[in-house]
Amino acid sequence: MAYNMQWKYIYKILLGILVVSLIVSIVWPKQFIFNLILTWSFISILIIINYPNNNFVQKFLRGLTMSILLFGFLTLRKNGLLTEFFGPSASFHLYHIIIAIWIFAITSLIKKPHI
Repeated sequence: MAYNMQWKYIYKILLGILVVSLIVSIVWPKQFIFNLILTWSFISILIIINYPNNNFVQKFLRGLTMSILLFGFLTLRKNGLLTEFFGPSASFHLYHIIIAIWIFAITSLIKKPHI
């Protein structure tokens, strides 16, 4: 994605923030893990939407694919919005099914773009 100089600088900044956030998550895991997951999920969605591609529909689908994990995290994780509706056991299994779907879906995102 570093297809111009502006993105190279943005990637260096994001890499620095990533290193700091990894250190913070190791030192204080309970306090910051939720905020770190939300922040990096939003950043990954923004990065994948700006991936070089001419077609708006493909950009939208890429962003939607990256947001699958964020949706699962907010709704089905241990304290998610829909945990009480599904129950803890079903919520746990649905959350991990969403993670598996997300992992399968991102394989299409890491392929070389057709420009």
